[in-house]
Amino acid sequence: MEETSPVNCVLNRYILFVNMYSSVLFMVLVSLDRYLLLCHPRRNHVLLTPRVAVLASILTWVFVNIEMTPLIYYAIKDNARTNGTMCHDFASLSQSWGLLVYSLGLTLLGYILPLVALFLCTRKIT
Repeated sequence: MEETSPVNCVLNRYILFVNMYSSVLFMVLVSLDRYLLLCHPRRNHVLLTPRVAVLASILTWVFVNIEMTPLIYYAIKDNARTNGTMCHDFASLSQSWGLLVYSLGLTLLGYILPLVALFLCTRKIT
């Protein structure tokens, strides 16, 4: 818990989580790229064109930002509850079923599934 302005609190949480989840997804994209290049070098891959790379990057950022919108809502709600005097981390936000469901879904979609995809691509490469 820190004492900070409400805007800085929400912005800090947003940047932290967008960075974390987008990094995981970009690692999956790089791993998929390596898999296609190493395991299927003679195929003409549509996925390996610059246009698709830019599109995949944009879609990754859009997906991660959509994942983060409930986090912004919960952070703003928590700031209002404390009158903007305390900036709680994600684990210390006010407990509710909605937050728990969101947190579990975010962990599954934003971390566990990409981690499994990263593992599968790496296993296929080896």
